[in-house]
Amino acid sequence: MAEVPPEMDTGSPVIFAPVGARAVAGWAAAGQLYALIDGCVSPDVPGLVEAAGPQRGACLYQGWAAVSYRDKAPYLLQVDARMAEEIARRFDGKPWGYFLLSSAGLKAVHRQLRRFIKVSSPEGEGWIFRFHDPRLLPAYLRSSTVDELNAFFGPLQAFLTVDGKGSGHMAYRAPQIVRMPPRQPVGARQRMSRAHVAAFRRRAGSDRLAESFAGLP
Repeated sequence: MAEVPPEMDTGSPVIFAPVGARAVAGWAAAGQLYALIDGCVSPDVPGLVEAAGPQRGACLYQGWAAVSYRDKAPYLLQVDARMAEEIARRFDGKPWGYFLLSSAGLKAVHRQLRRFIKVSSPEGEGWIFRFHDPRLLPAYLRSSTVDELNAFFGPLQAFLTVDGKGSGHMAYRAPQIVRMPPRQPVGARQRMSRAHVAAFRRRAGSDRLAESFAGLP
């Protein structure tokens, strides 16, 4: 049986903690470990995911965007422990993405992540959110409210980094805040807050976030 994220009473709604190789291997063996990979990191990424087959991996972009931006799109891939270590070693030192923990299955994880590709700025403008960039994720998590965290995590239990030896760090919600997120109107986009923008600016990532690519998925 896969281990669950450790419980820690830090008083924070999101917890950052080390994770051992044994726990990562257990989640992978249970089919609960996924890699979210930025296609920009290597021209080999699309082929890597496509070789795994549609039951194990998928592009987050769909339709013409998946074809037109094949080498720039983010990709989701269900991985075993060996693949996780291989990805960590292969892209070491590059902002390639990170790992996800979820027991909901590939389709549910894919659907959840796609909800955050297009977001609204605090002023209501359409933005593309590069949440798959590991340099932006911690800033986003730390600057989110409880409702925003629950909306972002959805069926995801944790976000992880894993090194070439299989251990690493993870971010997950404090157990006392986990609840169903507020229901969004059909077609509504998630809205970024001014706190998010301020956090991205501190990470020097605001320009990347604010880029608007008309016509992307």
